[in-house]
Amino acid sequence: MRELLNLIPLVVLLSVTGCASLEQGGLNGERQVRDLASERWAALIAGKMDDAYQYLSPATRETQSLELYKSRTRPGRWKKATVDSVVCAQDKCDVVVLLEYSYKDMKSIESRLEEAWLLNGGKWWYVPRK
Repeated sequence: MRELLNLIPLVVLLSVTGCASLEQGGLNGERQVRDLASERWAALIAGKMDDAYQYLSPATRETQSLELYKSRTRPGRWKKATVDSVVCAQDKCDVVVLLEYSYKDMKSIESRLEEAWLLNGGKWWYVPRK
């Protein structure tokens, strides 16, 4: 009996740690990332490049200045972005965004874009694919 009582603190600790992990990468993580991805796309569509840049991971921002980001990202062609799905596993979420955009004479083209979001330092960050 005493041995079982000694295990109680360990079981409680594992349960709390497991719940925290599920919160970050599970349903709560999916909701957070869905909101963050939507906010980032709203900033891009509005041409607010400084705001969109803030969603990039710290490591990405270390290697890509705001000026370089602005020169590589050309706002104005995107008309609408809708987060279609978010699937998280531990510290990574895969996001599918449905984009509506115009290109030259073609209007209202729709395509799917896959994004990666990583948990770092307790926050979710967008990581561009290379």
